[in-house]
Amino acid sequence: MCKEDESLAAKSGGLFETLRAATPNAATIPLAPCHGDFAFHNILFVGRRTVTFDWDLHGLADPARDVARFVVILKRQALHRLGSLDALDGAAGVFLEAY
Repeated sequence: MCKEDESLAAKSGGLFETLRAATPNAATIPLAPCHGDFAFHNILFVGRRTVTFDWDLHGLADPARDVARFVVILKRQALHRLGSLDALDGAAGVFLEAY
């Protein structure tokens, strides 16, 4: 596809460089215990307690991995169930603020 559209190739290369510059060196990120599959369907609210389950994919990782996965799954659910990618942005914002 990039051979057919040089502007797409240039944009892709530019995006890659922007992402590379914005991403910290992986060696400098402190690892922490992470769920590995963190999403709304792995959370129970019991009274005033919050419980997470399904820890099959747990391990040490950059905590941003769990945060990003949670937000991406909210976006997918918003689009699939509510017809708008932005429909659950409020919930994602509350999650990010609390995190």
